[in-house]
Amino acid sequence: MPAFAEQLTDNQIRSRPDYIKSTRPARVRAAQAGRTRADEEAKNQ
Repeated sequence: MPAFAEQLTDNQIRSRPDYIKSTRPARVRAAQAGRTRADEEAKNQ
């Protein structure tokens, strides 16, 4: 995120996706968890 190079630390930049995901409704997080789990299972087969 070059535009924020002087304003945010690397750790703050890396934490942005986690923050955004945490603001999603529970039903959306649950649906995403199911898709992620299915993807992981497919990789392991």
